[in-house]
Amino acid sequence: MKKLLHNIRHHISIILLTFKMTIQSQMEYPSFLVGWLLANPFQFGFGILGIFIIVSNFGAIGDWGFQEIAFLYGISAVSHGLTIVLFIQTWYIESSVRYGELDRYMLRPLGVFFQMIPSYINLIGFTDMLPGLIILIYGCIKIGFDASFFNILKLIITIAGAVLIRGGVYLFSGSISFYTKSSSSLIELDSRLFDSASMYPVSIYPSWIQILFTYLFPIAFISFYSAREFLGKTDGLPMFGNAYLITFLVGLLVFFLAFLFFKRGLSKYESSGS
Repeated sequence: MKKLLHNIRHHISIILLTFKMTIQSQMEYPSFLVGWLLANPFQFGFGILGIFIIVSNFGAIGDWGFQEIAFLYGISAVSHGLTIVLFIQTWYIESSVRYGELDRYMLRPLGVFFQMIPSYINLIGFTDMLPGLIILIYGCIKIGFDASFFNILKLIITIAGAVLIRGGVYLFSGSISFYTKSSSSLIELDSRLFDSASMYPVSIYPSWIQILFTYLFPIAFISFYSAREFLGKTDGLPMFGNAYLITFLVGLLVFFLAFLFFKRGLSKYESSGS
Protein backbone atom coordinates (compact mmCIF):
# COMPACT_ATOMS: atom_id res chain seq x y z
CA MET A 1 0.00 0.00 0.00
CA LYS A 2 2.81 2.39 0.87
CA LYS A 3 4.52 1.59 -2.42
CA LEU A 4 1.30 2.30 -4.32
CA LEU A 5 0.82 5.65 -2.58
CA HIS A 6 4.46 6.50 -3.24
CA ASN A 7 4.04 5.72 -6.95
CA ILE A 8 0.88 7.83 -7.13
CA ARG A 9 2.59 10.79 -5.47
CA HIS A 10 5.61 10.33 -7.75
CA HIS A 11 3.51 10.37 -10.91
CA ILE A 12 1.47 13.35 -9.73
CA SER A 13 4.67 15.28 -8.98
CA ILE A 14 5.94 14.50 -12.49
CA ILE A 15 2.67 15.66 -14.04
CA LEU A 16 2.77 18.92 -12.08
CA LEU A 17 6.41 19.50 -12.99
CA THR A 18 5.84 18.85 -16.69
CA PHE A 19 2.73 21.04 -16.59
CA LYS A 20 4.89 23.83 -15.22
CA MET A 21 7.58 23.29 -17.86
CA THR A 22 5.15 23.18 -20.79
CA ILE A 23 3.32 26.28 -19.57
CA GLN A 24 6.63 28.14 -19.20
CA SER A 25 7.71 27.10 -22.70
CA GLN A 26 4.41 28.26 -24.22
CA MET A 27 4.53 31.56 -22.32
CA GLU A 28 7.86 32.38 -23.96
CA TYR A 29 5.83 33.60 -26.95
CA PRO A 30 2.85 35.44 -25.38
CA SER A 31 1.93 37.14 -28.66
CA PHE A 32 1.25 33.67 -30.09
CA LEU A 33 -1.30 33.01 -27.37
CA VAL A 34 -2.79 36.49 -27.77
CA GLY A 35 -3.29 35.75 -31.47
CA TRP A 36 -5.23 32.61 -30.63
CA LEU A 37 -7.18 34.48 -27.94
CA LEU A 38 -8.32 36.92 -30.60
CA ALA A 39 -8.95 34.36 -33.36
CA ASN A 40 -10.82 31.60 -31.51
CA PRO A 41 -13.61 33.79 -30.08
CA PHE A 42 -14.30 34.92 -33.64
CA GLN A 43 -14.50 31.30 -34.77
CA PHE A 44 -17.08 30.33 -32.16
CA GLY A 45 -18.76 33.72 -32.28
CA PHE A 46 -19.42 33.44 -36.00
CA GLY A 47 -20.59 29.85 -35.48
CA ILE A 48 -23.28 30.81 -32.98
CA LEU A 49 -24.09 33.95 -35.02
CA GLY A 50 -24.76 31.75 -38.05
CA ILE A 51 -27.20 29.68 -36.01
CA PHE A 52 -28.89 32.86 -34.76
CA ILE A 53 -29.36 34.11 -38.33
CA ILE A 54 -30.79 30.77 -39.46
CA VAL A 55 -33.23 30.55 -36.55
CA SER A 56 -34.23 34.21 -36.88
CA ASN A 57 -35.02 33.84 -40.56
CA PHE A 58 -36.33 30.29 -40.83
CA GLY A 59 -37.58 29.43 -37.35
CA ALA A 60 -36.51 26.77 -34.87
CA ILE A 61 -34.16 23.95 -35.86
CA GLY A 62 -36.32 20.93 -35.23
CA ASP A 63 -38.14 22.14 -32.13
CA TRP A 64 -35.03 23.79 -30.71
CA GLY A 65 -34.99 27.56 -30.45
CA PHE A 66 -31.84 29.68 -30.51
CA GLN A 67 -31.48 29.89 -26.73
CA GLU A 68 -31.75 26.13 -26.37
CA ILE A 69 -29.22 25.55 -29.13
CA ALA A 70 -26.90 28.08 -27.46
CA PHE A 71 -27.00 25.94 -24.31
CA LEU A 72 -26.18 22.79 -26.30
CA TYR A 73 -23.55 24.65 -28.35
CA GLY A 74 -21.88 25.91 -25.17
CA ILE A 75 -21.56 22.40 -23.72
CA SER A 76 -19.96 21.22 -26.95
CA ALA A 77 -17.59 24.20 -27.22
CA VAL A 78 -16.39 23.93 -23.61
CA SER A 79 -15.72 20.19 -24.00
CA HIS A 80 -13.85 20.93 -27.23
CA GLY A 81 -11.62 23.44 -25.47
CA LEU A 82 -10.86 21.08 -22.58
CA THR A 83 -10.01 18.32 -25.04
CA ILE A 84 -7.53 20.61 -26.77
CA VAL A 85 -5.99 21.44 -23.37
CA LEU A 86 -5.58 17.81 -22.29
CA PHE A 87 -5.44 15.63 -25.40
CA ILE A 88 -3.99 17.68 -28.26
CA GLN A 89 -1.04 15.25 -28.25
CA THR A 90 -3.25 12.57 -29.76
CA TRP A 91 -3.33 14.63 -32.96
CA TYR A 92 0.43 14.20 -33.35
CA ILE A 93 0.93 10.50 -32.65
CA GLU A 94 1.52 10.16 -36.39
CA SER A 95 4.61 12.39 -36.33
CA SER A 96 5.93 10.60 -33.23
CA VAL A 97 5.63 7.29 -35.08
CA ARG A 98 6.98 8.48 -38.42
CA TYR A 99 9.99 10.34 -37.04
CA GLY A 100 10.94 8.02 -34.19
CA GLU A 101 10.06 10.41 -31.36
CA LEU A 102 8.53 7.51 -29.46
CA ASP A 103 12.02 6.05 -29.08
CA ARG A 104 12.81 8.76 -26.54
CA TYR A 105 9.71 7.89 -24.52
CA MET A 106 10.46 4.18 -24.60
CA LEU A 107 13.96 4.71 -23.18
CA ARG A 108 12.63 6.45 -20.08
CA PRO A 109 11.52 4.56 -16.93
CA LEU A 110 7.90 5.69 -17.31
CA GLY A 111 5.01 4.49 -19.44
CA VAL A 112 4.86 5.88 -22.98
CA PHE A 113 1.20 6.82 -22.64
CA PHE A 114 1.86 8.65 -19.37
CA GLN A 115 4.69 10.64 -20.94
CA MET A 116 2.77 11.49 -24.09
CA ILE A 117 -0.72 12.30 -22.82
CA PRO A 118 -1.27 13.21 -19.13
CA SER A 119 2.00 15.06 -18.64
CA TYR A 120 1.28 17.90 -21.08
CA ILE A 121 -1.11 20.84 -21.05
CA ASN A 122 -1.90 22.98 -24.08
CA LEU A 123 -2.74 26.61 -23.30
CA ILE A 124 -4.35 27.24 -26.69
CA GLY A 125 -7.29 25.12 -25.59
CA PHE A 126 -8.17 27.75 -23.00
CA THR A 127 -8.74 30.25 -25.82
CA ASP A 128 -11.36 27.80 -27.14
CA MET A 129 -12.92 27.33 -23.72
CA LEU A 130 -13.43 31.06 -23.05
CA PRO A 131 -15.96 31.76 -25.84
CA GLY A 132 -17.56 28.36 -25.21
CA LEU A 133 -18.02 29.21 -21.54
CA ILE A 134 -19.54 32.59 -22.40
CA ILE A 135 -22.00 30.95 -24.80
CA LEU A 136 -22.84 28.27 -22.22
CA ILE A 137 -23.51 30.87 -19.50
CA TYR A 138 -25.67 32.83 -21.92
CA GLY A 139 -27.61 29.68 -22.78
CA CYS A 140 -28.04 28.81 -19.09
CA ILE A 141 -29.43 32.27 -18.32
CA LYS A 142 -31.82 32.26 -21.27
CA ILE A 143 -33.26 28.79 -20.65
CA GLY A 144 -33.70 29.52 -16.94
CA PHE A 145 -31.15 26.92 -15.84
CA ASP A 146 -31.54 26.08 -12.15
CA ALA A 147 -28.00 26.65 -10.88
CA SER A 148 -28.33 24.30 -7.91
CA PHE A 149 -25.30 22.36 -6.72
CA PHE A 150 -26.67 19.11 -8.15
CA ASN A 151 -27.45 20.61 -11.56
CA ILE A 152 -24.01 22.21 -11.80
CA LEU A 153 -22.47 18.86 -10.83
CA LYS A 154 -24.52 17.14 -13.55
CA LEU A 155 -23.27 19.69 -16.07
CA ILE A 156 -19.65 19.16 -15.00
CA ILE A 157 -20.05 15.37 -15.25
CA THR A 158 -21.57 15.79 -18.71
CA ILE A 159 -18.64 17.91 -19.88
CA ALA A 160 -16.13 15.44 -18.36
CA GLY A 161 -17.80 12.60 -20.23
CA ALA A 162 -17.79 14.64 -23.45
CA VAL A 163 -14.06 15.33 -23.06
CA LEU A 164 -13.38 11.60 -22.57
CA ILE A 165 -15.40 10.78 -25.69
CA ARG A 166 -13.55 13.35 -27.79
CA GLY A 167 -10.16 12.39 -26.33
CA GLY A 168 -10.87 8.67 -26.78
CA VAL A 169 -11.88 9.07 -30.42
CA TYR A 170 -8.79 11.17 -31.14
CA LEU A 171 -6.58 8.65 -29.31
CA PHE A 172 -8.05 5.78 -31.32
CA SER A 173 -7.62 7.65 -34.61
CA GLY A 174 -4.08 8.71 -33.73
CA SER A 175 -3.17 5.13 -32.83
CA ILE A 176 -4.09 4.06 -36.37
CA SER A 177 -0.70 5.49 -37.36
CA PHE A 178 1.03 2.55 -35.64
CA TYR A 179 -0.30 0.45 -38.50
CA THR A 180 -0.58 2.92 -41.40
CA LYS A 181 2.06 5.54 -40.44
CA SER A 182 -0.61 8.14 -41.18
CA SER A 183 -3.66 9.33 -39.26
CA SER A 184 -3.92 13.08 -39.89
CA SER A 185 -6.78 12.73 -42.37
CA LEU A 186 -8.77 10.66 -39.89
CA ILE A 187 -8.10 13.17 -37.10
CA GLU A 188 -9.31 15.97 -39.36
CA LEU A 189 -12.46 13.97 -40.19
CA ASP A 190 -13.11 13.43 -36.46
CA SER A 191 -12.71 17.14 -35.79
CA ARG A 192 -15.09 18.12 -38.59
CA LEU A 193 -17.70 15.60 -37.44
CA PHE A 194 -17.45 16.83 -33.86
CA ASP A 195 -17.80 20.45 -34.93
CA SER A 196 -20.65 19.91 -37.38
CA ALA A 197 -22.73 17.41 -35.38
CA SER A 198 -22.22 18.03 -31.66
CA MET A 199 -23.21 21.70 -31.85
CA TYR A 200 -26.67 20.97 -33.24
CA PRO A 201 -29.53 18.79 -31.96
CA VAL A 202 -28.92 15.30 -33.34
CA SER A 203 -32.69 14.79 -33.61
CA ILE A 204 -32.73 16.89 -36.81
CA TYR A 205 -31.00 14.04 -38.66
CA PRO A 206 -32.67 10.90 -40.07
CA SER A 207 -33.06 7.96 -37.67
CA TRP A 208 -30.17 5.98 -39.17
CA ILE A 209 -27.77 8.90 -38.63
CA GLN A 210 -29.02 9.28 -35.05
CA ILE A 211 -28.27 5.57 -34.50
CA LEU A 212 -24.82 6.02 -36.06
CA PHE A 213 -24.05 9.05 -33.87
CA THR A 214 -25.27 7.23 -30.76
CA TYR A 215 -23.98 3.67 -30.99
CA LEU A 216 -21.07 3.68 -33.44
CA PHE A 217 -19.58 7.19 -33.32
CA PRO A 218 -21.06 8.59 -30.08
CA ILE A 219 -21.21 12.27 -30.98
CA ALA A 220 -24.76 12.54 -29.65
CA PHE A 221 -23.54 11.96 -26.09
CA ILE A 222 -21.21 14.97 -26.19
CA SER A 223 -24.00 17.48 -25.74
CA PHE A 224 -27.36 16.42 -27.17
CA TYR A 225 -28.72 13.86 -24.71
CA SER A 226 -27.76 15.78 -21.58
CA ALA A 227 -28.97 19.09 -23.01
CA ARG A 228 -32.24 17.41 -23.99
CA GLU A 229 -32.64 16.10 -20.44
CA PHE A 230 -31.93 19.50 -18.88
CA LEU A 231 -34.48 21.09 -21.22
CA GLY A 232 -37.13 18.43 -20.66
CA LYS A 233 -37.33 17.50 -24.34
CA THR A 234 -38.17 14.07 -25.77
CA ASP A 235 -37.09 14.30 -29.42
CA GLY A 236 -34.53 11.87 -30.84
CA LEU A 237 -33.80 8.31 -29.82
CA PRO A 238 -35.14 7.15 -26.43
CA MET A 239 -32.58 7.12 -23.62
CA PHE A 240 -33.11 5.18 -20.41
CA GLY A 241 -31.42 6.45 -17.27
CA ASN A 242 -29.74 9.74 -16.43
CA ALA A 243 -28.15 11.18 -19.55
CA TYR A 244 -25.26 12.82 -17.68
CA LEU A 245 -24.23 9.50 -16.08
CA ILE A 246 -24.60 7.62 -19.35
CA THR A 247 -22.48 10.27 -21.07
CA PHE A 248 -19.74 9.86 -18.48
CA LEU A 249 -19.85 6.05 -18.65
CA VAL A 250 -19.74 6.14 -22.45
CA GLY A 251 -16.75 8.48 -22.19
CA LEU A 252 -14.94 6.10 -19.84
CA LEU A 253 -15.67 3.15 -22.14
CA VAL A 254 -14.57 4.96 -25.31
CA PHE A 255 -11.37 6.20 -23.71
CA PHE A 256 -10.55 2.81 -22.15
CA LEU A 257 -11.03 1.00 -25.47
CA ALA A 258 -8.92 3.63 -27.22
CA PHE A 259 -6.20 3.19 -24.59
CA LEU A 260 -6.17 -0.58 -25.19
CA PHE A 261 -5.91 0.07 -28.94
CA PHE A 262 -3.02 2.47 -28.29
CA LYS A 263 -1.23 -0.15 -26.18
CA ARG A 264 -1.73 -2.79 -28.85
CA GLY A 265 -0.48 -0.43 -31.55
CA LEU A 266 2.54 0.50 -29.44
CA SER A 267 3.55 -3.19 -29.37
CA LYS A 268 3.72 -3.01 -33.19
CA TYR A 269 5.93 0.08 -33.18
CA GLU A 270 9.07 -0.43 -35.28
CA SER A 271 10.82 2.93 -34.82
CA SER A 272 11.69 5.15 -37.78
CA GLY A 273 14.67 3.10 -38.87
CA SER A 274 17.04 6.05 -38.58
